[in-house]
Amino acid sequence: RPFTLIGATTRAGLLSAPLRDRFQMREHLDFYSVDELAEIAARSAKKLRMPLDEKSAREIAVRSRGTPRLANNRLRWVRDYATSTAGGKVTFRIVLGGTERRRGPVTVSARVVGVDGRRAAGRAEATIQAGGAGADLTVRVRGAKLWTPLQPNLYRAELTGRLGPKICDRVAFRFGMRRIHVRRGRYRLNGKPLWFRGSNLVFEWQWGGPGGIFNRNVKRYLIDEARRMNLNCFRTHTIPPPAQWLDVADEHGMMIWAELPVLYNNRNFKFTPAEFEVFHKHALLDSAGWVTKLWNHPSVAMWVLSNESRDDNKWESGPFYERLAGMVVAHGFNAVLKPDAWCASHVADHCVKHKNESKSVRRKLKKKATSGRKR
Repeated sequence: RPFTLIGATTRAGLLSAPLRDRFQMREHLDFYSVDELAEIAARSAKKLRMPLDEKSAREIAVRSRGTPRLANNRLRWVRDYATSTAGGKVTFRIVLGGTERRRGPVTVSARVVGVDGRRAAGRAEATIQAGGAGADLTVRVRGAKLWTPLQPNLYRAELTGRLGPKICDRVAFRFGMRRIHVRRGRYRLNGKPLWFRGSNLVFEWQWGGPGGIFNRNVKRYLIDEARRMNLNCFRTHTIPPPAQWLDVADEHGMMIWAELPVLYNNRNFKFTPAEFEVFHKHALLDSAGWVTKLWNHPSVAMWVLSNESRDDNKWESGPFYERLAGMVVAHGFNAVLKPDAWCASHVADHCVKHKNESKSVRRKLKKKATSGRKR
């Protein structure tokens, strides 16, 4: 029967002349021009609802090697990077305390410097009415550098409050800037793919007390030994780590999955509805306190909301998750919320349950024992 053969190749020179001659019509596909790619980038930017001027669209097109796929990828990278750096701005949430007997405006000045303290990266000042609800103070940071495990860039914030000529208070702390999110079932850090490779921390900071061997060797245990095993993160067991350990993780680029102390471990406490209501109230207060206490640490990449519970999943995956997620979004804090320590269904990277692992291990051990008896 008559038929039509259509062929496509990117290496026509490797075909023999007789074979090429069998194709009566030979068309050649060329790369897209810079103008065409700029138009594609502009059209994609509208779909993403992001502003893109003509010069920027052309700059993306020049770097896309004549391919629309690369142009769209670069457009998303630019979008993610611009979002993560927030336009080179840092926002401090100022809440005044002890102002009940004070009257008049409080002047708050903020200074952002590199951790070495040599050069100020930005300054700003705001006036807040004593006794008010507080305010946000935004500082533009020149040449903002993002925090990553390979380049753990940190900054130091110095805030001073004045009531007239008198200094009321001073606060200083470190922070880092980075964005972790999930896109198409995969983690991304500052717009680039992120793969977690980690192990567990089980109260090592409590072993032996403040002067114990682990607290005396935090960097050696948390960074040096972990890096030799190609690890870039740790998940804590049922409680977040102390600030001392997070300071080391911030400085050396180790990511932490901090698990909140909402623990069941297969135990049924047989709470009445009234007791569950009290438990839920205090679990939310405790968890919110941990999040707000540690949220300036860029090493905290994820909050694990509970561990191996059985009897309260509806509340944990519903109101508990929604309330914490709402607080995190409202305060501009960036971290992934993981509903349960066993499995995260929103991400494909680590969706493996312990019980499946244990069955696989048992099958291998049983097979090994059987083969040993035969020998």
